[in-house]
Amino acid sequence: MPQARINGRVRRAPLRGRPVSSRHRIPDPAEPDALTWSERRLMLATLEEGIRTLLGMDRNASPSWWRQEYVWLTSRDREQPFAFESICTVFSLDADGIRRRVLASLGLG
Repeated sequence: MPQARINGRVRRAPLRGRPVSSRHRIPDPAEPDALTWSERRLMLATLEEGIRTLLGMDRNASPSWWRQEYVWLTSRDREQPFAFESICTVFSLDADGIRRRVLASLGLG
């Protein structure tokens, strides 16, 4: 399910059965050059917030938020535009390397 962070909260909306207008186009991580500056900034903010939550820098995060971020980080999903691996693809980052370092910092890797 696609997700975006708005004011520190994850907003999710199912896509099936909902028409997507050209005004509210879903970014395609397979085409990083087609993304707007705003889409890239939102993706980068999602990556930063997810890692901060996992590493305990976000003091307002509840255990359920932490679990959600853990699932996000460890998922191999590349279909959703805000999935960890999709974001890493857009920015040419080594998703496995980042995942290993974060999990090692948590004592889980």
